[in-house]
Amino acid sequence: MAAGPKIGVPVTREERAVQELAASRRELVGAVTRQVAFSVEQMGMTPADAAARARERLASDPDAREAGHVTWFELANLIEHDPARGEAAWQRLKDEAALELATGFRASRSLERPVSGRPYERAQFAAVLTGLRTALDPRDGLEELLIQQLACAHDLQLRWQALVVQRMEEGVWQGERDRRRALETMGPAQRERSQQDHGWLPPRIAETEALDQAVLMADRYQRAFLRLMKAFRDNRRLFGSLVVAGGQVIIGERQVNIGQGPASRASRVRVRPVRRVASARVRPAGTTAYNPPP
Repeated sequence: MAAGPKIGVPVTREERAVQELAASRRELVGAVTRQVAFSVEQMGMTPADAAARARERLASDPDAREAGHVTWFELANLIEHDPARGEAAWQRLKDEAALELATGFRASRSLERPVSGRPYERAQFAAVLTGLRTALDPRDGLEELLIQQLACAHDLQLRWQALVVQRMEEGVWQGERDRRRALETMGPAQRERSQQDHGWLPPRIAETEALDQAVLMADRYQRAFLRLMKAFRDNRRLFGSLVVAGGQVIIGERQVNIGQGPASRASRVRVRPVRRVASARVRPAGTTAYNPPP
């Protein structure tokens, strides 16, 4: 049996792309299979003709489309006819995804309205994210993800907080309540026509319950912000310890052994990575812990 890729072994970008595409063969093959099934069931083609049609080279070029619009079928078709361009297309998708994550815009899009979103809303999220990055100075990918989640929690808290004020001061439910009363007096045909013209009204709760819901939601995201902040600080303390014991100094992620006499430089200082829980204690070699009198 052929050996798979070894964990921790450095690979090039091209080798990594090949490994990832090999791991995605279920999605690639499944996309072609669904296309064949569609041609047989919906277009009345024979399985052989449907398979031949699915394997024909597509006229559309995935490189000319936005990354989020490229389908598994288009990628599979490009890999079959031009493997080098297929691997390059996959690498382009990964590069754009990495840029989207690094800028925080992936998190921002998850909060934006899908149809009526505005650029200013993304700019507001970017301002919060920039402020958190400046204050917390992320050191690695984990802290960057925690900061983006902090920005999301803060943004959602502000939205629900604004909704609380809106529901208290503006009485936004009155117009909707009148519309619901009008729908109750309509016949089935009139109600259907009204919903087509003005949109469907989902079930709603009472005004008092709606106000309580908004308050609870704002409080929920504030508590989520505090939990994430605690996780961020715990992560900093986990790798920010200082321990001095028996001639060994542990600073953060490194342990330094200090020699007691004249010796070579290599024997005096030895550095190796360690992982310690946050602590700070000083204890000379050969002594016990000192307990102060009450």
